[in-house]
Amino acid sequence: MTLSARGVAVATAWLLAVVVALLAFRLLASALTARYLAQEARSELALLRAGQPLWQWRFLSPEDFVAGRAFGQASMRAVDGGVEVTSLDGTAFELGLPIARGLDLVHWPLLRLDRAAAQPVTLQVVWQTTGRPACLSAPIVWRGTRIDVDLRSINTTTTPCAPVNRADMLRLRITMPRGQRLLLADAALLAPDPLALVPPQSALDGSSAADSANPAPAVPIVRLAAAASAVQLLARRDAAVAWRPAALVVAGDASLRKPPREPLPPWLSWLGVGAYVLVLCWLARRPRPAWQTLLAGLLGPVILVAGLQWGQRPTLAGVTGFASALIFAAYTQRAGRLADWRWIGPWRSVAWWWPLALVPAALLVCLLWGHASDPTPPRRALVYLGWAALQQWLILGFALGQLEKFLPVRWAVLAAALAFALLHVPNGALMQLCFLAELWWAWCFVQQRSLLPIALAHAACALVVGAGLIGNGLRSLEVSARFFL
Repeated sequence: MTLSARGVAVATAWLLAVVVALLAFRLLASALTARYLAQEARSELALLRAGQPLWQWRFLSPEDFVAGRAFGQASMRAVDGGVEVTSLDGTAFELGLPIARGLDLVHWPLLRLDRAAAQPVTLQVVWQTTGRPACLSAPIVWRGTRIDVDLRSINTTTTPCAPVNRADMLRLRITMPRGQRLLLADAALLAPDPLALVPPQSALDGSSAADSANPAPAVPIVRLAAAASAVQLLARRDAAVAWRPAALVVAGDASLRKPPREPLPPWLSWLGVGAYVLVLCWLARRPRPAWQTLLAGLLGPVILVAGLQWGQRPTLAGVTGFASALIFAAYTQRAGRLADWRWIGPWRSVAWWWPLALVPAALLVCLLWGHASDPTPPRRALVYLGWAALQQWLILGFALGQLEKFLPVRWAVLAAALAFALLHVPNGALMQLCFLAELWWAWCFVQQRSLLPIALAHAACALVVGAGLIGNGLRSLEVSARFFL
């Protein structure tokens, strides 16, 4: 084989690997989303069978309420046993209960509230469906520690007003004397007969034809096309729960007869993190093969993100593993960093500005397929610049340097881009965009070894895409478990 023919073969293999990776990202995202939907449906079915509420709120801090504050003249603070609310002037204030995907107040019309204090307060309940007038209950005197409010029989100040199949807002309007304190513990929506809402066994496998006799069941089983992308699955899931908030949504022929997968106990997570930290300490004692250093440094972040452990509230164990990996990467770089690796570099050269070439490309994509721009606030943009710099330091400053020790440059660039994409699981479209962008940025980094222009380009492209493309082909910029919410 001649040199030119060999070069063509290598280039063809490289391009084929790029195409395969792009297709694999879509399949991986779809598979993880389908698995998530099945687990979510099985968990909800288990709650129904146990007679437990599908909607419940545990108050541990003000952030457990909408906007993290009271709407009105009241202060909030976290205390042992719940959240303490203090009236500042004796006027009515409202507390919003967060709603992830709508409330079915027709089949779950009983609102249960628990508190730790027994002083009487005046309570009203407010609920609303988007596009319709809000419903406000007549005042109720709440005397005991627990109260069950039946929204079917409660008097309202607006007529006609009754529980709805989908409510997008639920608030508690509370009135109490100035300076009085109320400690709220939890809340839940209950059904009069929860076991009557459990779908029949015949509907747990196969199609949802068993529901055809009842076109609007409280808990329908909705089966989506297994070949759909992650974005399509979640969009159709959202449409299904907009129709029936308690719908059990699964992809393909996933069975609901299986029990839900139990979450790992905290001690087991800490055991894994502890073992990981010990391995990092052992590897850091003396120089190791590049592949071992690379694997150890990326394992923590990849497990946190690709393991779907990064939710609205990341676990302390996951954050510890992530931080340990960063410390390990920084420590190993201190002795083995490439001599020409720098943050700023020769900014007067043309090559220094090459990474920013993707910014106009991102603007063009938003112009062709996006929507009216919704700019990010400057403070948040500045914070994201730091986050982008951290990611690029991990992938290019650390990982690419290790990859180049045992791979040809073109394959090291490809592997670095793959690692960057895996840090955006399971957002399939975002994984593909990040993979293609990192191919360019890694190549630019190989040419001039300056990290700041790549961090700037990363942050600028993300802010442009976030402002003009979300909702049009890209569901969000969220990753890990946050993507599903």
